[in-house]
Amino acid sequence: MVSRRTYYQNKRLKALRRLNQRTKNNKDLKEYRKNTYYEKKTKYQATIKKEKLQSWEEYCNLTPGTNQCNRVYKLASNKTKSSQTVKTLQKPNGSLSLISTKL
Repeated sequence: MVSRRTYYQNKRLKALRRLNQRTKNNKDLKEYRKNTYYEKKTKYQATIKKEKLQSWEEYCNLTPGTNQCNRVYKLASNKTKSSQTVKTLQKPNGSLSLISTKL
């Protein structure tokens, strides 16, 4: 779902684009409106990207751990945890040695 802030950013961006396109005679005003439009467009795209990521993370956190999408997300974002097990072995002389293995 699109947040209210994003919705109004989109409406404002469309209005700026129309203003930019309609300005024909005044070159300075056209340049100003063009720059304003591209600045707002860049901010809007960054907001959309951030909200998509947040939405995906929220979805993955709400679904059970056995969900396939959740596993793919964790692998892709390198958020998997590797556990280490520590085992002891007895040497022929009676002393113990530690062996660490990653799973």
